[in-house]
Amino acid sequence: MLAGCVSADRPDLASVELKTIEGAPVKLANDDEKLKVFIFMSPECPLCISYSTVLVELNERFKDSGVLFFTIYPGTFYTVNQIMEFQIEYDFHLNAYLDPTSKFAKLLKATVTPEVFLLSKKGEVVYSGAIDDWAFAPGKKRQITEKKYLENAITQAIAGAIPEPSKTEAIGCYIE
Repeated sequence: MLAGCVSADRPDLASVELKTIEGAPVKLANDDEKLKVFIFMSPECPLCISYSTVLVELNERFKDSGVLFFTIYPGTFYTVNQIMEFQIEYDFHLNAYLDPTSKFAKLLKATVTPEVFLLSKKGEVVYSGAIDDWAFAPGKKRQITEKKYLENAITQAIAGAIPEPSKTEAIGCYIE
């Protein structure tokens, strides 16, 4: 029973082949000893657009701390041109990969965009969910962000602690 729980927390990244924007195959690995943030995005989702600046700032803040950020575009509902236009318009130049079959989204159990997953240096999911508490229900946003879930989870993971909370509910556009 315990082995089943552990394997669910450590997804087999090598089992999924993503594609670059240019169409080249990409294999991810669990063994590079870096923290990884996977961000499921959509170029058409209003919350993804709103969070693009926050995510770029987090990438910039943590890039010298051994944290890698990856943007994952699941499904085939938007074209490569739409993704590229989104990246240019919102200056969103994080590592971008296509997940045309949504196999990676299913592996991590991503359900909406934007939704984030922080993996430890050992490849275990140590945080998943919302970027922060700004959006608290579909179409409802706070004036001020009070809880910076992803930022705090990264800071805690860098310090060797288990992030608390380890899971929150992401609000956004459903992954189809």
